[in-house]
Amino acid sequence: MRMKKVLQSRLALFSDNVYIQIKTKEKLDDQTFTTEKTNLFTEDLFGDGEINEFIWKQQKDSLLIHGQAGSGKSTAARKIEEFLWIFYQKNKIQENYIPLIPIFVSLPQLRDPVYSAIEETLKSDNYRFNERQIKEFQEAIENKKFKLIIIMDSYDELKADFIGLNLNVSNKISKWSCLSDKNKYPKIITTCRTEVFSIAGYNTWFLSESNNPQYFKEIKLLKFNQEQIQLYIEQYTQLCVKRDIREIYFNSNTNQDFSEFELFFSDLSKTISNVKTDTKFMLNEGLIQQILYKCSSFVTKDLQKSLVQLLQEIWSSQQYFKFIQIMKLEKVIETPFMAEIVMAVLPYIVKQRQEINNLEDKFIKRYIYFGKNDQTIIQKSQLEKQALDEWQTIINNHQFMAEYQSEFSEIQVEKIIFKYFSGSQRFYIIKNALKLEPLSTYDFYGQFLEHYFKRQIYKLRETGELVDYEQIGGELWKFTHNLANEMTFKNMTQVYFQPSGLIFKKTEKDWRDEFFNDDCQEGVYKKLFRKCMPIKQKNGIYSFNHKSLQEFLVAKWFVEFLTNLKIPLDEQVRKTMITYQFFEFAWSFEYLKGPIKFIADKLRYNEELKQKLLALVELTKTDDSMIIGGSNSLLLLNEMDHSFIDMNLSGIKIQDVTLSGANFFNCDFTNSTFKGITLSSVNLNLAKIINASWTDLYLDQLPKISTQLNNIESLTYIEKEKLMLAIDDKQQIKLYDTYKVQESNLKLAIEIQPKFAILSNNGRFLALVNQQEVVIYDLQDWKTVQKIRYGVIYEQDPDNKPQGEQQQFRGCCTFGADDQSLIFGGPKGAYEMKITIQLVERGGQKKVSDKEKKKGKGKVDSKHDLEEKVEIVQQQPNVVMQKDQFKQIISEQVIALKSCKVIVMQHASKSFTIFDSQLQVIKSIDSKFRKVTCLDANNELNLIAIGSGKGEINLFYLSQIEQPISFSGHKDAITELRFQKDGKTFVSCSYDQSIILWSTQQQSQINQANFTTFTKIFSLALVSNSYLAVTGQNNGLLQIWDLNSQDTSLSNIQGHTNKIQCCIFSSDGSFLVSGSDDLLIKLWNTQTGQQIGQNLEKHQQPILCLSLTQDMSLLCSGGADGFLYLWDLSNYKIKQTINLFGTKIKQVQIFWSEDSYKILSLTDEKLLHLWDESNLSQFTLIYDYQDEKKRLIPYLDQSKLLELSIQSKVQIIKSYNLTNFNLTNQIITALAISFNGLQKLIGTNKGYLFVIENKKQVFFKQAHKGKVDIIFVLNSQYFITTAQNAISFWRFSDFTIQSTFKAKFNKIYDYFVSNDNLYILIDHQIRVFNISQYSTIKVIKEKKKENITSLCLKNNTLYGGTQNGRLLIIDLSKSEQYQVILISMREKQERSHGQMNIQQLLELMVFKIVER
Repeated sequence: MRMKKVLQSRLALFSDNVYIQIKTKEKLDDQTFTTEKTNLFTEDLFGDGEINEFIWKQQKDSLLIHGQAGSGKSTAARKIEEFLWIFYQKNKIQENYIPLIPIFVSLPQLRDPVYSAIEETLKSDNYRFNERQIKEFQEAIENKKFKLIIIMDSYDELKADFIGLNLNVSNKISKWSCLSDKNKYPKIITTCRTEVFSIAGYNTWFLSESNNPQYFKEIKLLKFNQEQIQLYIEQYTQLCVKRDIREIYFNSNTNQDFSEFELFFSDLSKTISNVKTDTKFMLNEGLIQQILYKCSSFVTKDLQKSLVQLLQEIWSSQQYFKFIQIMKLEKVIETPFMAEIVMAVLPYIVKQRQEINNLEDKFIKRYIYFGKNDQTIIQKSQLEKQALDEWQTIINNHQFMAEYQSEFSEIQVEKIIFKYFSGSQRFYIIKNALKLEPLSTYDFYGQFLEHYFKRQIYKLRETGELVDYEQIGGELWKFTHNLANEMTFKNMTQVYFQPSGLIFKKTEKDWRDEFFNDDCQEGVYKKLFRKCMPIKQKNGIYSFNHKSLQEFLVAKWFVEFLTNLKIPLDEQVRKTMITYQFFEFAWSFEYLKGPIKFIADKLRYNEELKQKLLALVELTKTDDSMIIGGSNSLLLLNEMDHSFIDMNLSGIKIQDVTLSGANFFNCDFTNSTFKGITLSSVNLNLAKIINASWTDLYLDQLPKISTQLNNIESLTYIEKEKLMLAIDDKQQIKLYDTYKVQESNLKLAIEIQPKFAILSNNGRFLALVNQQEVVIYDLQDWKTVQKIRYGVIYEQDPDNKPQGEQQQFRGCCTFGADDQSLIFGGPKGAYEMKITIQLVERGGQKKVSDKEKKKGKGKVDSKHDLEEKVEIVQQQPNVVMQKDQFKQIISEQVIALKSCKVIVMQHASKSFTIFDSQLQVIKSIDSKFRKVTCLDANNELNLIAIGSGKGEINLFYLSQIEQPISFSGHKDAITELRFQKDGKTFVSCSYDQSIILWSTQQQSQINQANFTTFTKIFSLALVSNSYLAVTGQNNGLLQIWDLNSQDTSLSNIQGHTNKIQCCIFSSDGSFLVSGSDDLLIKLWNTQTGQQIGQNLEKHQQPILCLSLTQDMSLLCSGGADGFLYLWDLSNYKIKQTINLFGTKIKQVQIFWSEDSYKILSLTDEKLLHLWDESNLSQFTLIYDYQDEKKRLIPYLDQSKLLELSIQSKVQIIKSYNLTNFNLTNQIITALAISFNGLQKLIGTNKGYLFVIENKKQVFFKQAHKGKVDIIFVLNSQYFITTAQNAISFWRFSDFTIQSTFKAKFNKIYDYFVSNDNLYILIDHQIRVFNISQYSTIKVIKEKKKENITSLCLKNNTLYGGTQNGRLLIIDLSKSEQYQVILISMREKQERSHGQMNIQQLLELMVFKIVER
């Protein structure tokens, strides 16, 4: 049934839509995307489409397809389903064919997408399965009769609570697979908006149940390129003809056979397919007549006139191209959905811009606004009359109007205005009132919706409805706005509405009734409006046709509200206004990013509305009711890249918004109040922050500069001007002010396109180098000293190597030690080229500082002030260098050059070379690495730093060149090294996604910054006399880092990104440690909930257990990879490593005994290893069986492991077996060690307790009837053992039982010891037992007689979890009074329907801390 429905709708969609093959890029293992662009899928089964490869060629089981809004994700999902059904139809009759069945899951339409997405989909109208059929379907899959491709569509439209959940795991997708199938079916394809991925590690949301990234594939849908836009336009013009004919065709035929129509139009399209015209319209009179002739069977004479009119208005593809280029719409048409909107409304926008009435309205409104700011106009009340007079003058100028109305280029329009009105006294006002605003996405959506409304109303009129847009248009817009607002601010993309019954009416008021309840007086109009709106309905679920339409409507509502707002506000308006959503809560929510983007697009060039937003910010100074609205106004201004430079923002009150990339350079924040603000990449240089109250701030990142550059490959800091010079891989060069965080107005007056820039040793000169020439530039006088062409020497080279090798020949360059030469390096070695830099003295006026000017000291008072000796550079003539002017230094390949008192040369090997030009000495130095990856040199302290491919760095002093100093901290290859000018610190950048600041004097790490995996660093530079670093990145960004800050993370990732497997508290309760399936260990402050220090990263598989020493100095972690790591928490580094060769480590304990730390580990083979931290080469092995062949070795083939062991000559270490015949057929279930470390206490699954002392058994007895769950040592005199329903107290002196507590009804759920008290959970009671007094001192009963299943204590307060999911909070100082909290349904589900053990309670606490 589903196949038939999909293939039928395919024909209907094909006849009404244009589909262009989408291009994609795949994400690689190093978190970067491929450079190759590939098709999403191809009709050819074995084609190179990403979908084809995923389904048939790759051993992967989960695919994520993501892209920006409107990029065609849902269309792609639908096309994939169609493609698979067509493939099924073609192959179903073949023998031994196992059908590949697509299951299309529309996630937002499901009530329970987390746990029953597949079942609910199969029960829906799309499939109509019942329970029995679902079970039979599962059995058929298990028997290999079917294989599934599950398409999870629109993950981004789920409720906010579900974003971040792994639906593949929660829905247990593996139950829809055949266990014997090794080809990774079912395969899951998920579509999602890219904007949802606000944190790194989002890929874990989409991994399959294997939780293995190697089975995961991620592709990104790309924006339309020029070729795709052109193809879309050509097909769209054909579609316009098709739509006009199709409507008449189906109106005259009762049989809605789309396949028949497609055959007809296929024949008709031959008439128009090859039409190429430079005219405005697509069809000429002759072609229209041919179309009428072919359509004569169903187009009556009455309809011919209307069809001719429709066909005559269709633009040609050339006309579309023309206006797209003139109006610069290429950036607007980035996605299929925007292409559809632009094509549909562009002719109407052009027509609207040419209409006199529209031009007049816009001119008068803008004239009045700009006239208010003109000092020459005194009586503002006369502005409207003056605007009307000016307009009359303008339209009487017929020549101007003819040119103005026919021009659509913003630049050309400004030229026309200047040509006719530059002599006018009011030229500034006239120019701003007449100039064109750039068209935005907002404008096209507005026109599209109006066009949509009119088209729907026209269709209703055709069916006999008496309705007109002029009559209902206003109400229709309002109705649509209100629905979009209600849905958006409730964070909904779909609304489920169940109408009231005929007998049993609804008693509670529901906001949805306003839009969907037709059983009222206005019901007829609601139904009519819904027919005109772009919404779809299925099974009582309503949603807008596209999520972006809903977002736009919210934006349009706000823009209209702001347009109509009158400043200053009167009291009545103020009272009404603060009830709007804009003034009720902060707009820093993920679901409001879409509307905010539309608002920013519309207001970016609208100064009038931006001034209104600034006025709302100003109102926060005096009116607290405006704080939220003012905060949102500041947020919007920042989103549209408004510059706040030099603004007076004193006294403003802002709260709860995110200001990302805001430029507050030199702003006044005196007496301001900021609360709960996130400042991300914000520039506060020179800002005045005096008597300000800034609390609960979250500082995310330092500023970044968005450039128009590509991959920034060269960065040079110019100290004198505080500028950063950036050059990208396309040899574009720009200067950026690192304090104002914006592009500088200064320009380098050079005639070449440099590949990189080199700063001289004295910092005054800049060498700008490309493959053929070099320019020497004076940074003091800001002029060119000399241009040198040296590329000709390679043309004279008798070897005449190919161009690629010639470029490599001069791939690096540096100034000589005396700045009088340039050294070039490449495959043929290093060459020195002499240059001439001559300094001469001249007299000049003494420079006066800005501070002195302000004090009135800017005038010259004496001859002493008149002149100051200044060194200037003598400009040299341009020269062409000859081969004999190059001196070869070495012949070995050089890939990098640096200069200090010597020249340092990096080779493609483990060595580097130093060249002393004064002594003419060349010396090769062994770096001690396998390969040198980068280097830098410092002139101040004569230092050389060398980076390796394994993350190590060696530091060399020239005076002790044979004795390097080693620095370790990175985990992957070093890519960039830079010394600070004074040589006391240097910075390194690595492929491990970190930047580290090092001290050369203390020979240690100072600080570390981490950046996201999406970033690739191409270049690195330091800002002199600061701890600021600047990186040039692959996305054209310049990112500024404060390496002296405690929070230098570019992407502040809170919490784990996968399941938390284990969690422990420190002995003093000040912090806790968590281990997760994301392979990270994190430390958390229990008071603040913030992470402490850095992530501990080493495990290659999930972390299963953790243990801390009593003094909290050491941490032991065990994982599924079979490794135990001992961490030193003073420096967050690994101290020791223990390899258990692939066996899972289930539990670990570290404790102090006999003058050293002991580590006890339990594996999933039920093997116990006892290690001494002082000598990890020996261990004691405890196991419960004699035959070692029974040992399980997960993840490794045993025969291969034995071969590897023999080849590696593994030393056999003597172990001590503490087992004896009493343990035969028993399993060890509990362990403990006495305080003095002499007695080892062991409990078994059959209830036996035996004690080992000095490697001998000293006691053996059955302690309980069931298994021994826990053994716990209370003090040097007593220990306890627990079984299911009993707890026994034992003496160490003679190993006899002192007493036993037994539960009457249920087992003992939990207990713990604190200070001198033992807390026990028995039935629905908590017993507090004093160990010293050996008596019960308190009994707390649960009033509802619910079993308490878990317990913990914090600051004299007990926390207990019950079997029904309640949390008891008991203050021990207040008798038996306690507070009860009902845990939410989600938490109850996560805790197996209410029952929590102590580990789960700890996980809950960690979850709450991380979530906060």
